[in-house]
Amino acid sequence: MSRGRCTPEQRAACPLMICVGSDTHHLAYPANQYRTRIEKQWRELAFNKEQVPRCLHNAIHASGYIPEKPSRDEMLDEIWREGRPMRALEERLTQLALGQALLQETPGDAA
Repeated sequence: MSRGRCTPEQRAACPLMICVGSDTHHLAYPANQYRTRIEKQWRELAFNKEQVPRCLHNAIHASGYIPEKPSRDEMLDEIWREGRPMRALEERLTQLALGQALLQETPGDAA
């Protein structure tokens, strides 16, 4: 994973206010589910990754959500096509929302 410093905007958007850096988040995880050459190549496509604050990255993975793995044919189609597939956009929105929701929870909120 790539690491870097959070931008002032990322730091301001972090509900924990403790982001000390950012990471490359792969929309397709866990990595050990992507073993073949095609699966690995597809997982590394630009639209399947995003640089996010470390606290958000941790929250996404802590949510327990595991994205559905596309079929080999779907992966090949996305490798050959140009542009950003709707699947990746929807997956990105789902994961970012899950991470943000988890970060905003506080221990006293459960009723």
